[in-house]
Amino acid sequence: MLRRAIKAMAPLMLLAWAQPASAAPRVVVTIKPLHGLVAEVMAGVGSPRMLVKGAASPHVYALKPSDIGELNAADIFFRASSATEPFSSKIAESLPPHVEVVTLQEAPGVVLLERRAGAGFEPHADGRRHGHGSAKTTAFDGHIWLDPDNAKAMVDRIEHALSAKDPANAGIFQANAAALRHKLDA
Repeated sequence: MLRRAIKAMAPLMLLAWAQPASAAPRVVVTIKPLHGLVAEVMAGVGSPRMLVKGAASPHVYALKPSDIGELNAADIFFRASSATEPFSSKIAESLPPHVEVVTLQEAPGVVLLERRAGAGFEPHADGRRHGHGSAKTTAFDGHIWLDPDNAKAMVDRIEHALSAKDPANAGIFQANAAALRHKLDA
């Protein structure tokens, strides 16, 4: 009896195994700090590709032919901003329409903080964080990910972008983002 049941189920099992698994979104990220955030949200689903590696500077980075291929095949391209990564402006303008460009500086909740001359990153004397809510400000600190509140806002935006592109894995992205926000709070 068991043998007959297995024999009858064999074609269905082969059909199920033959179905392609949901492919992870193809993601390209500009720099290492953003790559770390995106990689943590994508954990268990896929890995983002990082453009600027090693000692290369995002201020003067030149694309390689392999970078161009990766970017054109991507589903999502994450960058901080055109001010922090000037090379990314032309990329964002020239990508095929299917590639979503996510500029994390524009994530809801990100506060652009004034550039500091000293070593301290403490709040001003009145205890408040002074920043600018507009990317039109030219004297802001482009290292937006260093502020934990900004990093959490960026994680939210990363999670939403990934979930929209890959709804089948949205639960994983949400759980990973929640865990990362908890780490940032700690």
